[in-house]
Amino acid sequence: MASPKRYQINTPEVTAEQQGSEVLAINLTTGAYFVLEDSAAYIWDWLTSGVAVDDIISALHAQGVSDAEAMIADYVEQLEQQRLIVSTGEAPTEETPASNTPQVEAAMPFSRPILKIQDDAQQFVTAAPINASSRIIPASKDFASEAYPDEVVMLDLSRGIYYSLPNEAGIIWRGIEQEVTVRDIVATLREHYEGEWITIEDAVITFLNDLHEEGVVRNAGDANSPAQPFPLDDALDEVPPQQKRPFRKPEFTRYDDMQNLLLLDPIHEVDEQIGWPQEAPASEDTP
Repeated sequence: MASPKRYQINTPEVTAEQQGSEVLAINLTTGAYFVLEDSAAYIWDWLTSGVAVDDIISALHAQGVSDAEAMIADYVEQLEQQRLIVSTGEAPTEETPASNTPQVEAAMPFSRPILKIQDDAQQFVTAAPINASSRIIPASKDFASEAYPDEVVMLDLSRGIYYSLPNEAGIIWRGIEQEVTVRDIVATLREHYEGEWITIEDAVITFLNDLHEEGVVRNAGDANSPAQPFPLDDALDEVPPQQKRPFRKPEFTRYDDMQNLLLLDPIHEVDEQIGWPQEAPASEDTP
């Protein structure tokens, strides 16, 4: 079935550039690099220009492309899975003006659009390197976290993956959520752990680069402000100065074992007696 949805490029996470008959797209969050050729390139142009999916399919049907609906649906799904485009909602139900309907030129033979992933093109990614002044933030709004004594558990709701971030790593994640700089994270860690500034800073930058490779964080640019410790949640117990622990390299553990269950049954309020995944009964105030 044709879709009235419209899309746009997923900025600021994605950048794209036209080079001849190709479009080169980069997801700055994941570092993935894509080449869109021929049909994939001009379908991309239509999609990111706000042309509705069903209008694209109609234009292709007019040129005799009988299976356009299935091919475009598959291509749009690929682009969404790679977080290259995001939906802006559905087009108005009234008939699309002729001036907004895409035109397929006779010199544009149509073939199945293919999204080519360049696994060896990481070197072309132009995202700024992480440094002490970098402000590191979550890569998207699809993350939820809970702080416990000496650990933060973070869940990627879009992929059904969760992470254990113990001790130092948990403090770093709290800084990421508050969108502070690397320098602020180091200052906070030094309030709770023993270690030289440069040693802790190097370890934090390495850890943040590991999270960046996971697609969990992105660099929001530099902020030239003095180091300022940030407040922690009550669950992350403050350690008095005389009881500081030796600083250890921050690490995370990734868990995929509940991926299918989490994707099928998203987070919701649970029954207090039975527990998850049984949903809590609706209250009398619930409409």
